[in-house]
Amino acid sequence: MNKIHTYSLQQEPFLHVDGDVFLWKELREEIQTAELIAQNVEVNDGFYRSILKGFQNHEIVLPEPIAEISNTNKVIRSCNTGFFGGSDLAFFKDYTKLAMSFVELYQEKLNNVIHKDVNMVFEQLFFYYLAEERNKHIEYVLEDEISDMTYPGIVNFLDVPHKTKFIHMLGSYKKSEEACKMLAKRLRTDYPDYYYNTLEQLKKRDLKLHYTSYNNKPDIPSIKDEMNSYDWNKIYQEQHAQYHLYDQAFSNSSEFLETNFVTNRLVYPETTDTLPTYCSVPCSLEMKFKKRETDELDHLIMELLKEVKSVAALLENLGNYFEPEDYAQEKDALLELVMLKLRKGCEDNMFLIIDKPYSPSMKP
Repeated sequence: MNKIHTYSLQQEPFLHVDGDVFLWKELREEIQTAELIAQNVEVNDGFYRSILKGFQNHEIVLPEPIAEISNTNKVIRSCNTGFFGGSDLAFFKDYTKLAMSFVELYQEKLNNVIHKDVNMVFEQLFFYYLAEERNKHIEYVLEDEISDMTYPGIVNFLDVPHKTKFIHMLGSYKKSEEACKMLAKRLRTDYPDYYYNTLEQLKKRDLKLHYTSYNNKPDIPSIKDEMNSYDWNKIYQEQHAQYHLYDQAFSNSSEFLETNFVTNRLVYPETTDTLPTYCSVPCSLEMKFKKRETDELDHLIMELLKEVKSVAALLENLGNYFEPEDYAQEKDALLELVMLKLRKGCEDNMFLIIDKPYSPSMKP
């Protein structure tokens, strides 16, 4: 309820942004001047009715207009308030009064409702349907409606900042190791001073860091790996530089075909007759080799990129594995697939980018 109480105190137009929201583009003018603002529309009848069922079981009576909606077959709609605010302060006074009086009245019963998202009813449903009842327009940051409450694609760091302009690490994404690693890489690229200062502050407090390399003293140049002895500090610097190149290589589709790639000499494909197949890739942050699942196309691309090739040349080589007519028809689809393979392969240190000019990426 702290957020709703804070909204009730506002005396001028305001904007609340959750601490796990990241932007790489200025907000539209319509958002900056809107009377009511929310992140996006949510359309998931089953999700919200599961919460309202708990309310009914505990004899919690919903106020109008939410009560009317819950008692009909109409699909329940709502809005995500991770991005929230506006200039209609009179409406916010009524909305927060409705929400706070409801929680005060049913505080004890609400505590007995077994659902982790109980607050979404009085934070989001109340706001959406009160606005609908009063014919108030809500301006949304994300224009597409969301029906899958796991929000697939909402943490797509791979396309930041050139395609992805908005990320919200809501819900379980904050506990996702992969999502947190991508966020850390983004911070290291865009704000290295903040990134390394954060590491230093954690180390001063004797907190063990996730990555092995950050727990070692900087004067240790290498460690003994089961495969060989490697200078992991040097590999770290190379992979750090590659991330900048990777960031730029996938930003401009017109230049992408001329970008040169090569298979990382430190990648070791595993030979096996069974599926799935794997290769060992160097992870400098953990100072070890990790197994990465691969398919036939991955292995073919690794083989073709043993020598430096442009994407255009790689496509021509891959075309030899198709019938001429099929290749002509599927060339665009093949390019999309190759882009995906190279992008994920670069992320996993399977491929290196050669001679790609570097310029600083757009900062959020």
